[in-house]
Amino acid sequence: MARYLGIDPGLGGGLALIETKEGAPPAFVAGTRVPIVKNRGKSMVDARALLVWLDDIGHIDQAVIEQVGSRPGQGVVSAFTFGRATGAVETMAHLMAETVIWVTPAVWKRDLGLGTEKRDSLDLCRLRFGDAFTFRAISDDGVAEAALLAYHAAGYR
Repeated sequence: MARYLGIDPGLGGGLALIETKEGAPPAFVAGTRVPIVKNRGKSMVDARALLVWLDDIGHIDQAVIEQVGSRPGQGVVSAFTFGRATGAVETMAHLMAETVIWVTPAVWKRDLGLGTEKRDSLDLCRLRFGDAFTFRAISDDGVAEAALLAYHAAGYR
């Protein structure tokens, strides 16, 4: 058995754990949006809540993080906020997983045949994980993408 944690970084991102067992399809175990807390009106990753969630899900063989950067035209404050959020989840991944890898959206989305629409990731998760994937709102696309990152890291296409 192997356990893969996918991480879609950023304040609107998500985390998802899948499990693989020989002879069985991969199973969706748990998922969550990146937990957020406000500090003086500014959103940031709630590192304590994230640590509790990661501790609750238990052993992680490999974490896979979407390798992202700032976007053209993105403001300095927005880029800094995104970088802080990415750093927070990245740190937790290093603390909790045996290994950590990064994969670009262009690679994993191409390999899984995904388009750019948020709904595409939600639909593919329901197809791959069935009723175990209960996240349905468009705003849950970060959890769906995290699950698909883990699915990709586990070698599924």
